[in-house]
Amino acid sequence: MLRSLVGSEMCIRDRNTGLDRSFSCSELRLGALPEERVVGDCALLDSGLTKAQSTFWYSPESEPRCAMEAIAQAVFGKHTAGLTRFAPVYHRETGQLLNGDFPEGAWYNPECSGAEFWVQMKSPGQGLRLHWDKDESLRDHCGLTICPALSTVTYMSDDGAPTLVLDARVDNQGNSVKADITQAALSFPRKFKHFKFDGELLHSIAPHHAVHPGPDPRLSILVNIWLDHHPVGVEPISQPVVDMMAGPDIRVGFVGPEQWGGVKELEVESGEDGVVPAEFGPTLTEHKLQYRVPSPHPHPHPHHGGTENVKEPHPSPNPHMLLISYAPGAAWLR
Repeated sequence: MLRSLVGSEMCIRDRNTGLDRSFSCSELRLGALPEERVVGDCALLDSGLTKAQSTFWYSPESEPRCAMEAIAQAVFGKHTAGLTRFAPVYHRETGQLLNGDFPEGAWYNPECSGAEFWVQMKSPGQGLRLHWDKDESLRDHCGLTICPALSTVTYMSDDGAPTLVLDARVDNQGNSVKADITQAALSFPRKFKHFKFDGELLHSIAPHHAVHPGPDPRLSILVNIWLDHHPVGVEPISQPVVDMMAGPDIRVGFVGPEQWGGVKELEVESGEDGVVPAEFGPTLTEHKLQYRVPSPHPHPHPHHGGTENVKEPHPSPNPHMLLISYAPGAAWLR
């Protein structure tokens, strides 16, 4: 049985319908904790001291031991605030529920839910290929693709390439869900900006869509929210590493959405120029994609006198996020 491998309850039916999976942004506030200390802890998690661990686990049933776990706790709490915690207890033989009735509204089991978190440091101009967040070990060992409920990016710098998210999905066998793409979001880094999106969506770090990449590294804290599933092999930060990090006694909160230049909505019709074809996957051939991201700053074409979506050298003010709607056939995954 799958549960014996994963060690947690699998979400067989979608009971988390109260979860807000839309694109959203807010601003992270860290109270009196110095920014330099957070950056130092990020570097620590991205160092060889964490050994084989590349991502880390925080359970909502536990108390944070360090500032990074306090951030993970705050992100998890912010986005699951509308859900009820309920840990069902079943009869071993009959499967009958022993501890009352199921909640009427949306709920999750806190015993096998939590936040998977890690940090990313990218050099100027460096990106990350198109991918779906998933339980990596489960995929590698069983061929089963399970995605988180939500994915989040908290930018700790103003520089670097934007996060591109496309309304394109994958099934449990890792195959593309062949369909037109109806929407996308392009989120540009702003220090302390917290960007949330549906954890089942295709995304990347896209340097070719950067407006002002900047000279400094792109630093971000990633927190994925898992409900009713604990990714195989993802464990908390080891205690010796925790002992070197900032303590958990900080006030983590969110305000906003703060508008770092605003959100701009754009529409893309089918047949427009500038289409980006892409093939990606483990061997770069499994999935075929076509999409287009227009510039947020159209200006007169020098020859035709009309408008054309091309990048200006120094557009101002810059939106912090583009929300893109695609007409039928304008973008697709195959």
